[in-house]
Amino acid sequence: MNTIKQSPSGNAKIIQEIVESYQIDSGVLNDLLAKQNDILQDKPAPRASFKWVGPIIAAFIMMSLFAGLTHQLSSANYSLSIAKEVAKNHVRLKPLDVATGNMNDLRKFFTLLDFSPTESSLLKQDNVIPDSDLIGGRYCSIRGETAAQLRYQQDNQTVRTLYEVEYDEKIFGTIPMVENGEIPMQYIIDGLSITIWVEQELMMALVQPL
Repeated sequence: MNTIKQSPSGNAKIIQEIVESYQIDSGVLNDLLAKQNDILQDKPAPRASFKWVGPIIAAFIMMSLFAGLTHQLSSANYSLSIAKEVAKNHVRLKPLDVATGNMNDLRKFFTLLDFSPTESSLLKQDNVIPDSDLIGGRYCSIRGETAAQLRYQQDNQTVRTLYEVEYDEKIFGTIPMVENGEIPMQYIIDGLSITIWVEQELMMALVQPL
């Protein structure tokens, strides 16, 4: 196997990083780097032999940018799909599987989950949803994964639902992690506000009326 040559050239480094990410043959990379070295050392080389290096660099950069953009669009599509799904579940508002205002009792009920439902620090900020508003929960699913729906209601008024599921980026796409200071995603669908974020390795989605 050919050994990849190192070059101090900025362009050469760019070529190497991009080519490695796309698993280009090392022999091709060596030819590119050798021609870059010839240019830097003022060695004469037939113009036709290296004039294609620039377009190759540009092509690889465009491929890299396109891959990044595709990933961003894919994640955005995932999160929008999640928002629509939890909004639909909220509107249906099926009967509770367990009625309790105690989080510990709620955790004991959800034995079919690979995680334990937890209170979100995000919702505790400014007392967005008081613990006393918890009225129970039920099993549900998000993108085919078993999840927990926690239901909150204050004085028989507005109902808010919090969805929790074990986070897997391959299934749910890239979701903001509030513990890293990232801002949750926000959607407005059919008069409902949907907020989506990741916390304590769980993807959470809060649905509430505007």
